[in-house]
Amino acid sequence: MKHSSLAAVEVPSFAGEAHALRDKLTRVLSIIDRESTTGKPPVAVCALDAQSTLVRVRAIIKARRQRNRLFADGLFSDPAWDLLLELYAAQLCGYRLAVSGLCLAVAAPATTALRWIGCLEERGLARRRPDPHDGRRVFISLSDAGLEAMNGLMREVPAATSLI
Repeated sequence: MKHSSLAAVEVPSFAGEAHALRDKLTRVLSIIDRESTTGKPPVAVCALDAQSTLVRVRAIIKARRQRNRLFADGLFSDPAWDLLLELYAAQLCGYRLAVSGLCLAVAAPATTALRWIGCLEERGLARRRPDPHDGRRVFISLSDAGLEAMNGLMREVPAATSLI
């Protein structure tokens, strides 16, 4: 009996490469957003140690991306949490995040990300602000209530507890 030669051919998966490229693009867009704004970007004021909290938030984001790479696409979906984590990290770093950059940063289609951004705004957790220097760009950040909620979560949930 002949075996099909196609059965032995492995089709490369570009999902991991696509995720890595998206991560790099997000970092580049964040740098561009930071560099293109005048004045000092807003800095998060919180009772937490911002540096250690940022390290923790980045670790959570990284773990979520690794989880999504290891399991089939679409198995895990929590765009609101991904958005909150990215917004919180941006606030802790003290830079502004454009809506377009935020949509690229989360592992969700742009329409889904935009819908959830709207939901976060409706709930008072995020706010949009137009870029005064570029009418095409809109910045988004956590609202005071959103920042307070994320700070509270980081304070109340032990660092050893997984938040992925």
